[in-house]
Amino acid sequence: MNPRKAILLAGFMALGAPAGAQEPRDEPREIVRLIAWRYTLGPPPDPASLPLVDRLLRALARADIDGDVVMRNPENRMEQAETGWSQRIDHQRVRLVLRFREKGQPGEVEFLFDRASGPWLITDIRNRDGRSLRKLLQIPAPL
Repeated sequence: MNPRKAILLAGFMALGAPAGAQEPRDEPREIVRLIAWRYTLGPPPDPASLPLVDRLLRALARADIDGDVVMRNPENRMEQAETGWSQRIDHQRVRLVLRFREKGQPGEVEFLFDRASGPWLITDIRNRDGRSLRKLLQIPAPL
């Protein structure tokens, strides 16, 4: 793993569970909660700063993405974000849904994670309106 990604992952994992919480650690949920928090502050986070699998990071370095996968308008702030719990697809992959409001309108985004090569990394971000990070980067979805 490259040093930049290790530093980013350490920052995402440092959040920890809220005080008094007794549930088991759900790292993908913590990552999505941090991403949602960043959206509530203002402009969207730079996709290259997210814990993405290497294939997506390489594609991002070559691409000029127009728009944002999560929000309809990147100038809007995310409101009332609710992060679900990770749903296991198999022992290496999970999916997680983030529900929120954007200018009063409901929004829903699905994050797909994989940990085949170590820590949990995002393999796709899919908006319910059909936008996805893989589509923006023109990378076929894995089977």
